[in-house]
Amino acid sequence: MDQQEKDRMRRLMEEYLAGNNDPAAKERFDAWFNTYQPGNTPDLSKEEISEAMGRIGERLHHHVMPQKTGKRRRLHWAVPAAAAAAVLLIGIFAIWYRPVQHFTIATERGESKMVKLTDGSVVRLNENSSLTYTSRYETGPRREVMLEGEAFFEVTKNAAHPFIVNAGKAAITVLGTSFNVAVHRPDFSVIVAVRDGLISLRNKLQENGPAVLLAAGEAGELNNNSAPLHYAHSNVTNYMSWISGRIAFDGTSLKQVARELENIYHVPVKLQQREMETLHLTLQYRRAPLHDVLRVICQSLDLDYVEQQGVITIINARQ
Repeated sequence: MDQQEKDRMRRLMEEYLAGNNDPAAKERFDAWFNTYQPGNTPDLSKEEISEAMGRIGERLHHHVMPQKTGKRRRLHWAVPAAAAAAVLLIGIFAIWYRPVQHFTIATERGESKMVKLTDGSVVRLNENSSLTYTSRYETGPRREVMLEGEAFFEVTKNAAHPFIVNAGKAAITVLGTSFNVAVHRPDFSVIVAVRDGLISLRNKLQENGPAVLLAAGEAGELNNNSAPLHYAHSNVTNYMSWISGRIAFDGTSLKQVARELENIYHVPVKLQQREMETLHLTLQYRRAPLHDVLRVICQSLDLDYVEQQGVITIINARQ
């Protein structure tokens, strides 16, 4: 049911529940109720349902209670209509309190999956990742999903229902765009790279904390409990190399290269000396194991690297 039809149904309910016994309101309500189909219910809040049930109870009591004189009172038209509305709202109430179902799609090592959500949005899951959403994905004010691992999102635009990705400590809000999200363990830091559109990145643990806006071609990072970091000039296609199979650096500083390698391969990559940060690299290659990539980079810049306790450190080759 589209939003326009939901709004029309809500207005009819409000007219009837106002209790003014307007014949025109009765006629409109009856016409709608006669065409009512299960599942075609307006999205009422718990408070609205409770209030509506209370109003209907009052109206039933008012119109059904007998006169003290003992004379039989002629029932008003509102009795059957109120009863019908009560049945309807009980159905709505039952639908609202129906247990929420959770759906999870997961991938294993070396596996990727394409997931098409009911609104047409597409999610591509990288290996060792999972996507979770609920049976209320499209019925609430927001379209929310939860990500563990890494995924690329292509979101269908719907300004009335923003799309929100909950990933680690991050909440990523979009209206319609395509972007990559990676949650890195063990600290669950989050990297977001935007291919198209505009997104908002914020730390969920900071209720009134700042949000960073990321446009196409930009990336953002969230570490620990800090505010998001904004990378205005990143080669975002490298963050999506797990899809394209290609990595490219064009006059990129070695500092930026190390950071992107960390985000792509999920392994810490450090520079031994500060002076190395100003070195620049131009290189294109198909995505390969990290050690193969490091060997090519180090040969190009006359450097070397070592690995200790899972941390890669790029060092001077002459040591």
